[in-house]
Amino acid sequence: MLFLGGKMRKIKILMVGALVASVAGVMASSAVADPAEYQRFTWAAKGKPGTDKAPKPIELTLNPYHEAVGTPPAFLESPPFATVFAHIWFPKEIVFNLSKIPGCAETTILENPDSCPKGSEVSKKGAGVAAGYARPINAGVGVGTPVTLENRVFIITGAKNTLAIRVKTPLTTAIMRSVVRSANSSEKKQGFGQVADFTIPIGLIQPAPGLMSQLSDFKGVLSKLTYGGKPMIGLKKCPKSKKLTLAYQGEYNINLSTGDKGNGVTSPANGGFSVNGKSPIIKVTKSACK
Repeated sequence: MLFLGGKMRKIKILMVGALVASVAGVMASSAVADPAEYQRFTWAAKGKPGTDKAPKPIELTLNPYHEAVGTPPAFLESPPFATVFAHIWFPKEIVFNLSKIPGCAETTILENPDSCPKGSEVSKKGAGVAAGYARPINAGVGVGTPVTLENRVFIITGAKNTLAIRVKTPLTTAIMRSVVRSANSSEKKQGFGQVADFTIPIGLIQPAPGLMSQLSDFKGVLSKLTYGGKPMIGLKKCPKSKKLTLAYQGEYNINLSTGDKGNGVTSPANGGFSVNGKSPIIKVTKSACK
């Protein structure tokens, strides 16, 4: 976890504010909402289809979020939770080609991203935004300090088929890795061709002792780019329906619990946190071919 220079005062303010709010929340309602219950996902693609042999480049927006229902919103009724793993399924008509893109060293992405080699940043400038809450463990209903986040996407040097999402928060800057793989046989039967598996780092789960980073909205925009004659994200010939289906699933930790509770754990280097639950696989079908 890398703390931002000059941010320690802000960290203390956030922690004190959250802990004071926690005391105030002790007498609040004990309403509980499953973090999976209000998990939502949307996406958008900009660009024209090509052919199966010659896909055309597209811009792709990916946006998992938790729907704000009620007052306070349902995701602030839940015991504090953090997303520890996430998965996005892409239809066979959308293909990623990452091998031709220049990479940037992970330390450079973290410490001085603007010095990365030209072309290694693959997200739309200024479009990667997110929001969430810093919540102390066992926080009461409605208790949490709102925070905003910035995300930028790069290719890491030497990491095959991997996207590096640099996430900057008021407390930490960290890299979330996403490995893009081929769909397995079961996934292919559902019409998917590739899958992006995201691992959320410890700094974005536990940004400071006793605090959880609970995301409520995360939007990333991958640019319309071509490298070495191949689109970074290509759209093949569209189906007759002109519709495409993407899908999302989140996996959650609650209250920084550790050990296997039946759904696995994060790696020891990533905190060894429990996976306490998973959202259903949320499929979203849209007209995306013109």
